[in-house]
Amino acid sequence: MKIFGIGLQKTETTSLSSALEILGYKTIQSPRKILKYNGNELSIDYSKMNGYDAFLDIPIVYFYKELDKKFPNSKFILTTRDLDKWTKSAEKHFTKTRAIFRENVRGKKVKEYVIKSLGNDVFNYERFVTAYQNHNKQVQDYFQNRKKDFLIMNICEGDSWEKLCSFLNKPIPKENFPQKNQKSNLKNFLFSDSKYNPVYYILNYPKNK
Repeated sequence: MKIFGIGLQKTETTSLSSALEILGYKTIQSPRKILKYNGNELSIDYSKMNGYDAFLDIPIVYFYKELDKKFPNSKFILTTRDLDKWTKSAEKHFTKTRAIFRENVRGKKVKEYVIKSLGNDVFNYERFVTAYQNHNKQVQDYFQNRKKDFLIMNICEGDSWEKLCSFLNKPIPKENFPQKNQKSNLKNFLFSDSKYNPVYYILNYPKNK
């Protein structure tokens, strides 16, 4: 059995990843190394999934139907968040500066996945809201009447050990449920599109000559 976190970014996926690690699952978040090209299409290299129990974030949320067929009897967890709070968080995260950094450092495959999942690799309110709503609806429709396989968690609103451990048939740990979605002010600034941000200047200046 494998576990797949299929909530979009900025829905406390890092918190869920940490919680699964505490429960004893070998977990990998944003496992871009399992991506490969099949012609011009992105696909998954299943040979690189060995040795892990749980997978979250990029590119897992895009391939949940394929993963469900490949790994029967697995568990799927959809993390959700209040839409207004999600868009505000996404706007801070999916900046132009971060998009350039993502493509240059993490590669073209990750950029393409973000575009496939959210409609754009830089925050666009209408596209992001449509993508978020469509993804959540499609996931819930797909797993309808499959309570043993599928769980919805809103960690920001208090869902924690009781709900997760009941779903996975695990005892509740003594430690507090992790909440890791808070970014440092410095990190937010360095990936912001502020003209006072040195990283923004370095990444964007050559194109603005």
